Amino acid sequence: MYIVMFGPPGCGKGTQAEILHVKYNIPAISTGDLFRWHIKNQTELGKAVKCYLDKGELVPDEVTLNIVDERISREDCLENGGLFDGIPRTVYQASRLDELLGKRDLKISSCLNICVPDESIVTRLADRVIGSDGKTYNLVTNPPPGGMSFSRRSDDEPETVRNRLRLYHEMTHPLVEYYARKGIMHTVDGDRPIEIVSVELMGLIDLLAN
Repeated sequence: MYIVMFGPPGCGKGTQAEILHVKYNIPAISTGDLFRWHIKNQTELGKAVKCYLDKGELVPDEVTLNIVDERISREDCLENGGLFDGIPRTVYQASRLDELLGKRDLKISSCLNICVPDESIVTRLADRVIGSDGKTYNLVTNPPPGGMSFSRRSDDEPETVRNRLRLYHEMTHPLVEYYARKGIMHTVDGDRPIEIVSVELMGLIDLLAN
C-alpha cells in the first residue's frame, strides 16, 4: 500500500507517519531523510543533492525522483509499500511518481491530507523545539524529557511560518485537486490531540486494506 501524506509545516505529519509506520510496518519515505542519508553515505545521488543544497538551490525534480525511485526499489517497500512525506510537492512530481510506481504495477492507494488552521500552526511552531536526541518536541503538548537540552529552529518564527504557509497553500492546492479527481483524497482534522488524529488515520487505512 502506497500512501501520500499532505499537511502544512507543523501539522504533525512526520509524527503521524512514524506512528503509522510502527503500526503497519509501512516504510516512511521522507525526501528530507533520504537526502540526508545519501549525503551521509556519499552516494552519487547524495553528491548531486549536496551540490544543490550547498548553493542554496532547490534540488531538481529529476534528482529527487531518482532518489525516490531508488528507495521504492528496496525490498521493504516492494513488500510493504510506503508512506510518502515531502513528495510530491507539484502536480508534475505527482504524475512522475505515478509513473515510477506504475512501471512496477503499483499505484497510490490514498492521499491523507492533515488540515490545521494557519494560526494554530503558527502557535504550534512557536512552541516547537529540537531535543539533543534529534527528535522534535512541543513544549506544551509533547515536551522533551526532563533535563534534556533543546534548540529552536530559526524558520519557526511567526512571520517566517506565515510565509511558508502561504507558499504551501499555493503549491498544494493543485495537488489536492489532482488526487481528488482520482477519488483517493481523504481529509483529516489535524487540530486535535495526536492520539485522536492517529485513530482516524488508522481507520482510513484499515478501510483501504479491506
